[in-house]
Amino acid sequence: MAGLSVTLFVGLLLIASSRADNRVVGGENAKEGQFPYQISLRHNNRHICGGSIISPNYVLTAAHCVVMLNEDGTYEVPPPKPFSVQAGSINRLEGGVVRQVEKLIVHEEYNSPFNDVALLKLQSPLTFTDKIKPIALAKAEVPEGTKVIISGWGLLKTEADEPPITLQWNTLKSISRKQCFVSIFISSEALICLAHSAGHGACMGDSGGPAAYNNELVGVAGFVIGGCGTSKPDGYAKVSYHLDWIKNNSDFTEGTPGVRVVGGETATEGQFPYQISLRRNGLHSCGGSIITKNFVLTAAHCVGYSDDDGNYTLHDPKTLTIRAGSTDRFMGGVLVRVVEIIAHENYDDLFNDVALLRLEDPLIFSKLIQPIPLASIEVPPGEDIVISGWGRLEHGGDIPRHLQWNTLSVLSRSDCKDRLPYVTDALICLGHDVDNGACNGDSGGPATYNGEVVGIAGFVTGGCGSSYPDGYAKVYYHVDWIKKHSNL
Repeated sequence: MAGLSVTLFVGLLLIASSRADNRVVGGENAKEGQFPYQISLRHNNRHICGGSIISPNYVLTAAHCVVMLNEDGTYEVPPPKPFSVQAGSINRLEGGVVRQVEKLIVHEEYNSPFNDVALLKLQSPLTFTDKIKPIALAKAEVPEGTKVIISGWGLLKTEADEPPITLQWNTLKSISRKQCFVSIFISSEALICLAHSAGHGACMGDSGGPAAYNNELVGVAGFVIGGCGTSKPDGYAKVSYHLDWIKNNSDFTEGTPGVRVVGGETATEGQFPYQISLRRNGLHSCGGSIITKNFVLTAAHCVGYSDDDGNYTLHDPKTLTIRAGSTDRFMGGVLVRVVEIIAHENYDDLFNDVALLRLEDPLIFSKLIQPIPLASIEVPPGEDIVISGWGRLEHGGDIPRHLQWNTLSVLSRSDCKDRLPYVTDALICLGHDVDNGACNGDSGGPATYNGEVVGIAGFVTGGCGSSYPDGYAKVYYHVDWIKKHSNL
């Protein structure tokens, strides 16, 4: 490589000498919740690398972060026991939650610096909050000259003794394969090259960490040339190139995390005529309930996203459609475009998670398409509630083709408070047996009682089908808001 030195951001080779690896050079301190997908990969409780949350059970990182190099240049995958991840904190030393790693999955064609990707399967699932969230994976190439955001706890410079305590971030620029080859004599479809001025870039301890563009993960930190903060571009494993491998070796699926009915039954045609499939760019993402011929009730988190600064932005309504009048996720019924999204002005992650969709054309009611009345009373504790949706059948499992349903039970506020840390008058807690309940893909969907919609699917705790109750936005609490913003 023409005398240039390639430095891996971090690896077990460096762990032996107790050196951390790459941190962002020339960057800025991150704010709480700015990078909710970022984790600290730890070996014997010491930070060694970064990584990105892609599902409740899986983290994506670099292969060189977890392999052990042999003297003959080959590598082996060590036992996972010493590895853990810290999520939900920008402080390298404290905060957030820690999960042990159950399994290390290294790309079978890893050969530094190519195919430098690995997956970490966690012993127990992460519970998503405003500080712990997955990041979508890029399906397309990053345009040349695009600004890409990197983050990590890597060293501030090559000679530094200790990595920073607070997570750092910086903005680099993608360059073409040709420009990359001219600069560092390395070129591969599996790599993305990120350019920067001297005194900036990744460093030891950043390895495995994210490069993000347009709220998608586009790269996995791999190597620097000639030391940290040189004028040479940094090398990242290209996520779009490795997308199939990631999907085949984890439970990652495309689409908005939602909730599907775990342990339920397949619905019959016309059983839930108020249920719709909310679709973004043609793919099912959430559920919803028809409340008038022009309006659908769903969850706020289904129709927008929070940026790195925690600012909530609605999706473009042009990207949304609904399918009504069918229990088949792929076909049947009618497709109608959304022309307006109205999210609760006080929406804050788990709370006031309510939104309305105004349709381009009014629905024509039939035996398969009907509105459902809004809750007229508080549901007494212990009453049975019916939920429905196209969410996953089990945690990390498949999304069903046909609508599912199940019966849960209303918990009192005191019972809910004993089991969940977030309880308000605006929430309804639904208890269930293990391996039952809502899951990803059910979000925004209905919970019904006595022929009325009483809840909007919001969140699960401890993974789908856990022993914890599921959280639904209480329709009775929000009924005045819903009526005010719809034509009811």
